[in-house]
Amino acid sequence: MYEESLRAPLIIKWPGVTKAGTRFKELVQNIDFAPTLLDCAKIDIPKDVQGRSFKALLEGKELKEWRKNILYTYYGRGAHNVASHYGIRDERYKIIHFQKTNEWELYDLKNDPDEMKNQYSNPEFSSIITKMKKELKDKVTEFNVKVD
Repeated sequence: MYEESLRAPLIIKWPGVTKAGTRFKELVQNIDFAPTLLDCAKIDIPKDVQGRSFKALLEGKELKEWRKNILYTYYGRGAHNVASHYGIRDERYKIIHFQKTNEWELYDLKNDPDEMKNQYSNPEFSSIITKMKKELKDKVTEFNVKVD
């Protein structure tokens, strides 16, 4: 869930619609690609699709009520030998939980963009941890994700 693998560039060319060089800060995920393409093609988006269309962003408009955070899950070691974990990221903070070892990590992405200092044990971040854990629990429930 570290930034190097969580943040991936998304390059879109839509002549006459998306202005060249456009950048946006909204948290977009791969689950948003299908609804966006359906929306652009003027096809109804099925109600059971988890993602949301970001077509308005591509058109240079603001999105109403866009998500404030994203949920991330990783279920196995794979080729990278990384333990299963899940977490949530918002514009500034990220909290990660490694289930098997019950280890937690919290990063302040504004002051530590390279995620070098885990702030989870820092008492100054206790209110952030409480808030992030609640948001994480809410997202896990919303998407019915198995995490333990």
